[in-house]
Amino acid sequence: MNIVFGMHLDGSEWSRDPASLGQLQLGPTGLLSLLETQLGLNGLTAHPAQRINEYMQRLEQADRPDAWFHNSLQADSWSTAKQMLAWRDELIGAGWNGLADGATSPRLLSLADVEAVDGLPLSPGREDRLQAVLGA
Repeated sequence: MNIVFGMHLDGSEWSRDPASLGQLQLGPTGLLSLLETQLGLNGLTAHPAQRINEYMQRLEQADRPDAWFHNSLQADSWSTAKQMLAWRDELIGAGWNGLADGATSPRLLSLADVEAVDGLPLSPGREDRLQAVLGA
C-alpha cells in the first residue's frame, strides 16, 4: 500500500492517475482512521455538536457558584461548553491525564472537575482517538 499524505487531502478527489490501485490519498483525519482500523480501535465518530452538548451536560453537573466557569455557563452555556471542550481537547492532545492538583490554575482545576464527572458520556474527539492510537 502506498500512502500519499497531505494536510489538505482529507476529502480529496479521486486520483487522476491511470493506475492507482493500492494508493491512498489521506489527510490527518484519514490517516488517523486508517491507523485506528489497523489497530482495531475504530468506532463511530461523534459530530462536534454532539460532543459540545455532552460537555455542556458535564459542565452543568459540575457547576457550583464558586466554579471558575459559573458566570459564563449561566450567560451562554453552549459557547462556554464549546470553548472549554476546545481547551480540554488541546490538553488531551498534549498528553494531559485529566487530573489537577491544588497548586494549578482555577481554570485547570475546573477542567479537571468536569473531567471527573461520572455517569455522563463524552464521545472521543480527535485528540482522544490519537492518544488511543499512541497507546496501542
